[in-house]
Amino acid sequence: MITILLDNGSFEQDIRELLMAYFPGETFSHREEDASEAFCVAGLSEVPGEEHRYELRLRMKKDGNEETLSQTFSTDFSDRSRAKNEIKRCLYRMLRDYTGRDLPWGNLTGIRPTKIALTKLFSGESPEAIRDYMKETYYTGEEKRNLCVEVAQREKELLSGTDPVNGYSLYAGIPFCPTTCLYCSFTSFPIGAWKGRTGEYLDAMFREMDYIAEKMQGKMLQTVYIGGGTPTALSPEDLDRLIGGIKSRFPMDSVKEFTVESGRPDSITAEKLQVLRDYGISRISINPQTMKQETLDLIGRRHTVEEVLAKYRLAREMGFDNINM
Repeated sequence: MITILLDNGSFEQDIRELLMAYFPGETFSHREEDASEAFCVAGLSEVPGEEHRYELRLRMKKDGNEETLSQTFSTDFSDRSRAKNEIKRCLYRMLRDYTGRDLPWGNLTGIRPTKIALTKLFSGESPEAIRDYMKETYYTGEEKRNLCVEVAQREKELLSGTDPVNGYSLYAGIPFCPTTCLYCSFTSFPIGAWKGRTGEYLDAMFREMDYIAEKMQGKMLQTVYIGGGTPTALSPEDLDRLIGGIKSRFPMDSVKEFTVESGRPDSITAEKLQVLRDYGISRISINPQTMKQETLDLIGRRHTVEEVLAKYRLAREMGFDNINM
């Protein structure tokens, strides 16, 4: 168990994520009474009498021995991004020195590391300068630095072909799923309870689309994304009506990508995939969430690992070559 004790809880998630990267599978506590049982206690507090100066502490237990590590640093918590990076840099150095291990991504724990490289590419920095920045700032390993810059260069090439001033993207949300997953925080309802009213929902969407289409006249539609929920929870007939309704209301000649988030394997059928193919959908997703059956059962995903693979193969056989998982 790991206990985290902070004077300022704003950075709890940042500290916890980095500790999770070094000690996967551990449970966490924020109660002081649990500290005596924890093999790692992380603490962050102000240095008394010193403005904007903080102390980060780790108390580590191993093989009956106890070691306390401590580093102080200066930052201004009113600048959250800068303070977060300084805390994570400090914590990473301490964990690296204690364990003797570097992490491939360094202290990066977010979901979009390429955004760092992409922002710098657009500002005119060279790939080599970006690699150096990621090494010095985030302690990112060479392989991941190279990967990050490579992906960002591809993103830049794609985004350079879009028009951020006169172009726009369209998102259509379908708030229905086969079942509601245990962890889900999105607006989503079991399709079984609302199957008789999906037509009304589409009617309301089309009224909104008519308004948007009128307001966006003279602008260029560049991408379309149908998400959810699980759009393929709709029947083939409703799915056909939805996509047809979009294509009849908006100009498609400048659309670079049309995505349908198929998502749940238990919502995908050959008939629904054929609807997508007939409309020229260029990208779909098939979301396993996890390839561990025990976890799927626990979170309420009523499909098997084998079904994920079977639906992926089916989509490939039907001609889909851009599938996110």
